[in-house]
Amino acid sequence: MAEFNVQPLSVRAEESGVARFQCQIHGLPEPVISWEKDGRPVDTKDERYTLLPIGVLQITGLCQQDAGVFCCVAQNSAGVKYSAGARLTVSGSQSSVYKEPMILVGPENLTLIVHQTAILECVATGYPRPIVSWSRLDGRPIGVEGIQVLGTGNLMISDVGVQHSGIYVCAANKPGTRVRRTAQGRLVVQAPAEFVLPPQSISRPVGTTAIFTCQAQGDPVPQLTWLKNGQILEPGGHVKLRNNNSWDWLSSKIHGSGCVEPHEAKQTSGQCPNAPRSEQIPSPRRVLEEVGGVIAWMPSHACVWMFST
Repeated sequence: MAEFNVQPLSVRAEESGVARFQCQIHGLPEPVISWEKDGRPVDTKDERYTLLPIGVLQITGLCQQDAGVFCCVAQNSAGVKYSAGARLTVSGSQSSVYKEPMILVGPENLTLIVHQTAILECVATGYPRPIVSWSRLDGRPIGVEGIQVLGTGNLMISDVGVQHSGIYVCAANKPGTRVRRTAQGRLVVQAPAEFVLPPQSISRPVGTTAIFTCQAQGDPVPQLTWLKNGQILEPGGHVKLRNNNSWDWLSSKIHGSGCVEPHEAKQTSGQCPNAPRSEQIPSPRRVLEEVGGVIAWMPSHACVWMFST
């Protein structure tokens, strides 16, 4: 397990206010994060304490009993590691004094892969305690499936899909009024490239035209490449290529033999670290049989085709 690359920092806050601690560490397998206060596990049954899977501890409605030294604990099969201690100091405050709503921590910009989980933070303070709500900047509904609110206003989206991409707005509203503060963050969900409609194997007489089509999908939009005998097939001469977004049409006047195979679809921009790779197309088993001047292909794999002689 690596060392902590983000250590929790000491916090000074007023009674009835909010405190937030954060730690970050990487390991294989991914470590599970928990928190201790003064050497003992924090009371997760206390609804004022919110532990987020991203290594964040939030404490709302602070009181003097919350003061102490907090420590982040990371644990996996390789062992246990403890962060440096961070002290929480709670000062007295007249909780009945009106305070404008304020967002202490808003949502960060996230880039995820489909099926991952998105955590959008929103930590707000003020008196009376502001009401936190979420919306999309484009006006589309956030929905309810896979959506969960953690603590007093954090948004968790499980099993994200490309439809979840967008700008999310967190609003801290003063109860009974239109006074509010907002913060926003962009969520980008990428999908690995995959073949939706692979080309079909065909045989044609000499002098005729063979046309192949291929469709792939992904986000960002994938770029398709055609190969012949393992070499990139460039348009020109008897080979023509037409493209319409993720569709490709390949036509060729048949004059020679060869085996053409589809190349893995690649994204045109952006990267998807740790994402499952798009479908790999194995090299075809090249079995050819000459029948009346026509070379027929006996398929051993889908998505592979050839030109006849």
